[in-house]
Amino acid sequence: MKKLWQILGILMLLGHGEHGLASSGGMQVVRNNDCGPLDYQVSNGGLVIEFERFTVETNQKSYFEEKVCEIEVTNIHVPAGKQLRPSQALADGEVFTSESGGAYAYLDYTWMGETISAEATFESGILSGDNYILTTPYAGWWAYTPCSYEDQYAVMQGRFHINVSSEQYDKQSSSLQLANSEAQMKASWNWEWQDCEVDGQDWLQKRFRSRYTNDEGRWIRGYTQFLKPDFGRYDLDNGSFGEFENIEFSEDGTVVSGNWIFENGRHGWFQFLLGLEKTSFDGNWGYGKDVGVAPVGRWTGYVVD
Repeated sequence: MKKLWQILGILMLLGHGEHGLASSGGMQVVRNNDCGPLDYQVSNGGLVIEFERFTVETNQKSYFEEKVCEIEVTNIHVPAGKQLRPSQALADGEVFTSESGGAYAYLDYTWMGETISAEATFESGILSGDNYILTTPYAGWWAYTPCSYEDQYAVMQGRFHINVSSEQYDKQSSSLQLANSEAQMKASWNWEWQDCEVDGQDWLQKRFRSRYTNDEGRWIRGYTQFLKPDFGRYDLDNGSFGEFENIEFSEDGTVVSGNWIFENGRHGWFQFLLGLEKTSFDGNWGYGKDVGVAPVGRWTGYVVD
């Protein structure tokens, strides 16, 4: 069934000429037929959804009407070094109920298999039309996406469920719509961002213009980078390169040490100390696996980008 409504949703996106892909990294919004045409906008604060005709109304032939709009958002771009989680879902609309009828509105928001929801039940006799607002609890306990220094892509799901009822001899019908006529609010899925907090974050994703002294005491120039907490590399101006492994950071993050291995198979240890401004480092290197044993030369660098 899930595959069916995903296919229908994609066809509707194409058929109505709407934007199937958001501007942020190919994000895609898929929904079932009950949702009807919709538009959406993406920002760092979340997804705002504007329904065109998500409404139900009773009539002389039908005394109960219901719609359930299911939405799935895929390919939400989470940049390297960032974490994402949903926080809250909101919606508002207008409701009318007949003398003996009623109405019901519900929404939910699903993340990593856990769902939060909000609902409202409306009694009979709301003849002048009332605005309503649904707000889920703030999901401050939900987990963020795992910290990664590679781009990630997240998936979110949710439902909007509305129904109305009336009796045979009621003089007026019952109706309920999502988004009121004044468009004071639109349905929204809010989310939150935070920066990754990992060991060595003052070293990561920085590019140092660097140099080290070789066995003969001559300075060899290049670039040094720690791309992930467990991986780094250095590229020399002459086109040669090496990699860092067995990387460890001190508790305060100012010292990084580990082993280097050059493209020709030579290997050894390194130990760098970050400067007070966190834009330069100074340290030593040597041969063998034991850090600090028999230093051979210096290794220094400063941030360029």
